[in-house]
Amino acid sequence: MSYKFNYKFDICFSIYIILSLIMGFLNFMGFITFGRGLGDVFYLGTIFLIDVCLSITYIKAVRKLNRPLGKLIFIGIFLAEITVVLLLYTIFRGPEYPWNGSLFLPLSN
Repeated sequence: MSYKFNYKFDICFSIYIILSLIMGFLNFMGFITFGRGLGDVFYLGTIFLIDVCLSITYIKAVRKLNRPLGKLIFIGIFLAEITVVLLLYTIFRGPEYPWNGSLFLPLSN
């Protein structure tokens, strides 16, 4: 396995963690929402648990085994989770703040 692939995988994992933190922070600050009011806490908790499980799996299995197929599957899982979360933030928003064509909520005066 090449060092270049390991480097790219580490960058992908870092971007995934940073995006998860940014999405959680923006949700807590009220700029973006899942549209379910207090139910957003459930989604954030689920995302947090998935992130913790993926991080533990990344540290224990993927880094130690160093297999390219495992890393490609892991990158696919990252992309799938980011896609699902972005869809929940946009098109599949809940009834409390339905989708209006904008990712960010309008700031009220």
